[in-house]
Amino acid sequence: MSFSIIVKPNNEKFIAKADKSILESAIESGVYIPHGCKIGNCNRCKCKVLSGSFEIKNCLTKVPDEQGNILACRTYPLSNIVIECNAVNHSQKHKGKIISIEKVADDIISLDIKLLSKSPFIFQEGQYVDMVFDNNIRRSYSIANSPRINNTVNFHIRHLPGGYFTDKLFGYNSKVLFHVNDLINLEGPFGDFTLRKNSSNPIIFLAAGTGFAPIKSMIEYILNFKKWRPIYLYWCVRNIKDIYMNDLVSNWIQLIPNFHYTPVISNSFLISGTWNGKIGNVHDVIMEEIPDMIEYEVYASGSPDIVEFARVNFISRCNLIDSNFFADPFYT
Repeated sequence: MSFSIIVKPNNEKFIAKADKSILESAIESGVYIPHGCKIGNCNRCKCKVLSGSFEIKNCLTKVPDEQGNILACRTYPLSNIVIECNAVNHSQKHKGKIISIEKVADDIISLDIKLLSKSPFIFQEGQYVDMVFDNNIRRSYSIANSPRINNTVNFHIRHLPGGYFTDKLFGYNSKVLFHVNDLINLEGPFGDFTLRKNSSNPIIFLAAGTGFAPIKSMIEYILNFKKWRPIYLYWCVRNIKDIYMNDLVSNWIQLIPNFHYTPVISNSFLISGTWNGKIGNVHDVIMEEIPDMIEYEVYASGSPDIVEFARVNFISRCNLIDSNFFADPFYT
């Protein structure tokens, strides 16, 4: 059985099957509803139900809440439904060609893809795209560069053993299935994890692992357009080898006024070689150095646990204004 879903305020319309979540059906129909994890953790797909019947499945969050909000990824239609979501648009589909595969760490690849469309690929710093494979299998990756005139996009991809895409990219069991010149389908851009460009507040960037990718995109934007303001970059990794673009960041220190960089190793037992830098929980390091954040904006990306610990502690202990914390948690 299928039902009609209308998304206000833009009156986007798509058909949803009863055995699929509203979010699944929206994605298949090319209607973009903000989302992240797709499993009910990140709350990005929160929408308000204006009319209609539905069923909630496998959701740890209490929904509907007092305002009538549901999570589109956990909600299944029982009738025609009208929902309200403020950031809806048709996704753009793109054909791309892999032009570079560079292993920058033991388990991280820097992947460059050139979009084959003649029209420019327009996106904002910090956004992400979906890579779309057979049977509509999708994997979301943040764009690691600022917009380029040659229509290329760069991604930082960590190998997740057993991962549908990363096993093929890294050559799990010595069998590489993606090569330079191979074609790949992309959809996007998606996401609202972008710089607040009208602000002059100092910025704290918290990058955990490959959460550095969207942060890099933002910093490149600041550098390219000379939108100077104080920047404090904290890059949290498991060991020294995971700081896979340290030379690039060191160069930013020379190019960007009032730019501060602190790499943080989270586990002292994994340190190989000499390390004189910070060790421990990155949010503790940041709070020690910046105890009062009332004038700051924070952009945090990477492990959901690290992002959430930072959010809770910065707001409760460092006077950070709740609305000045922006996050892009990476769910696997």
